[in-house]
Amino acid sequence: PPPPPPPPPRRNKYIMGETIRKAGVRAVKQRICETWSDAEAFLNDWNPNPYKVIVKPNQSAGSDDVFLCNDISSVKKGFDKINGAINGLGIINEGVLLQEFLSGKEYVVDSVSRDGVHKVTAIWEYDKRE
Repeated sequence: PPPPPPPPPRRNKYIMGETIRKAGVRAVKQRICETWSDAEAFLNDWNPNPYKVIVKPNQSAGSDDVFLCNDISSVKKGFDKINGAINGLGIINEGVLLQEFLSGKEYVVDSVSRDGVHKVTAIWEYDKRE
């Protein structure tokens, strides 16, 4: 028999977003941009209003180099800081993930799975004080 497929990337934020979109769940508008011209084209096509864009590494953890940008110059600054840099997991950022900002409460759901059985172990609401 053929080998089993590899496990899904657990830290690939783009794939996570597209996976839920394919399942029919509303998902964040997003694009991985490998060059600044890719990022500029995405932003021009999208034209976010209000202008709130999340700029972050595609594969990292926590809030490692995550920026909420309110104008194109701050998106460029975040893009330049992230693209090609080594992130908190020791991975070179190949491209930058741009996403729409979603307002509201944010939750983290911790779970474990074994032999097709899934268990939720914790649910946390983020407290992001400024």
